Amino acid sequence: MKRFSLLLVCSFACLFAQAQLFTTPFFKGAYYDLQGIKHTGLLYFTPISATLRFKEKEEDKVQKIDIALLQSIVVNGSKDSLVVLSYEGKVERKYLGKLIATSPVRKFFCKYEPVGGGSPMMSIGATANPGARGSSPSFSNTYTWSSRNYYGLKTVYMYEEGNSTYELKRGNYVEILSRDLSDKPELVKLIADKKLRYGDLGSIFERYMGVAEPQTGKK
Repeated sequence: MKRFSLLLVCSFACLFAQAQLFTTPFFKGAYYDLQGIKHTGLLYFTPISATLRFKEKEEDKVQKIDIALLQSIVVNGSKDSLVVLSYEGKVERKYLGKLIATSPVRKFFCKYEPVGGGSPMMSIGATANPGARGSSPSFSNTYTWSSRNYYGLKTVYMYEEGNSTYELKRGNYVEILSRDLSDKPELVKLIADKKLRYGDLGSIFERYMGVAEPQTGKK
């Protein structure tokens, strides 16, 4: 009986998630084109989208716009605005990134990448987010691109260099952060002493921006 009840709950969760997939939730917001012109209306996208779905009014036909034609996207009432960035010096490889820190030397961003075939959804309110294969959908109550609200996504931290962005990796993060965050010597010392490690990148940037105290010791 208990096994049957669990199976029933999982079945309803899957059906709810599938229903969300076929009902695209548009939200009020705007995008800025390459000329910096603001276009206000209804839009839909995910953290890993290559296109933006947009319409000025509810009854209008949906336009599919390549993110390479955009500067940024903003959703009304959200924490985040996302900017369109180039990946690893490749102009043709565009992605949606979130600005997380600005130092006197450069800007830092984060991007999101799928893990295990996940297909996350943008959500405001109690919306089901389909997860990776074999996992249950997650539910988010606040609009955000934070990966903790999505199954099947990982956060990748990037640093700006010229007109492109590059990934902070285990082999380069100590050198780059020690140099570029040098206006916070106490934080740099924690990085140099390996009290803050590669797995603490999120906490490092939060500490640098004065958002929260870091958690140390992650490998």
